[in-house]
Amino acid sequence: MCNYQLKFWVYSKFRWGIDESALSSRWDHISDLDGNVLQLSEEESARAFDAVLGHPSLSDVSLGNYLGQRNGYDNLLTLLTTKPKIETVWYRDNNVATDGDSRLTNYLATNPPLGLLALDGNELVDADAMLIAEALRTNTNLSRLDIGGNNFSEVGLASPKKAILDETSLNVLSDCNHSCQINIGHNSELINYWSRTRCRAEKMYKVLSKRNKRGMNVDCLKRKIDNDALPTLFPNVLSRVSYYHEAGEFQFQFRNTELEVVPPLSIMYEMIRKAPDLSVHLNR
Repeated sequence: MCNYQLKFWVYSKFRWGIDESALSSRWDHISDLDGNVLQLSEEESARAFDAVLGHPSLSDVSLGNYLGQRNGYDNLLTLLTTKPKIETVWYRDNNVATDGDSRLTNYLATNPPLGLLALDGNELVDADAMLIAEALRTNTNLSRLDIGGNNFSEVGLASPKKAILDETSLNVLSDCNHSCQINIGHNSELINYWSRTRCRAEKMYKVLSKRNKRGMNVDCLKRKIDNDALPTLFPNVLSRVSYYHEAGEFQFQFRNTELEVVPPLSIMYEMIRKAPDLSVHLNR
C-alpha cells in the first residue's frame, strides 16, 4: 500500500469516528499527514489534532482550514512546541491571529529545525510582520515562509522584505537573511531562491554593480570604513568583487539578469581609478 493510500485510510478513520489511536501506534512509519481534505466537527478536529501531537514520527503536517471559524493560533503554537523536530507545517486558512502575542516569532528566532511554514490566508497583521522580520535575522533553517493573504499593508510587508534585502550598506546587506524565501502572494518575487552562499553573493554583487553605474563604490566605502583602515582593506575589497561575481554567476545566467550587473573588471577599474592613493597598497 503506497503512502498516499495509507494517509487516505487515516483520514477515513477520523471522518467516520473509527479509533484514531491507529495513527499514534500502529502507523508509526507515517512521516507526514495532510488534513486539508477533512471536513471535521469541533470534536473531530480536536481528536485528530491530539492524535497528530501523539504520533512519534510526523515531521510534515498539513492542516489547512480544519478549524472552521476558530482561531488556530494556540493549536499552531502547541504543534510547533510539542513536535520540536517538525520540518514542514502547512497551516493555511486557520484564522490565526496573534492579538499581539510574540510566542510564534520568538519560536522562529530560536532557529528550530522547521524548514517550511505556510501561514497564508490567516489573520496576521503589520505588527506580526515586523516581529517576523526580527526573527528572520537569527533564523537560518527556515527556507520558505508563505504569508500571503493576511492583513498586511505595504508598510507591514516592507519589514520582512527588508530582512532579506536591505541595501543600506554592504555590511547591513551581508547580515540579512539569505536562506528564506518569503512568499507574500501569487505575484511576489522569491528573492532567496538559491543556496545561502549564492543568494548572498548575488545580492552583494548587484549592489556593487548599481554603485558602479553611478561611480559611487569608492565614495560609499569611504563613508563606511575608517580612513586609516581603508588602505589595508582595499586589496581585500577588490578580491571580494571577483568572489561575489563567481559565487553568483550561475544565478545571473539562469535568471537572465546580466543587464542588472556589470563585469567585475568594470567595478575594479572604477575603484582603482577613483582611489589611486589606495591602489599603491596592492603590491605591498
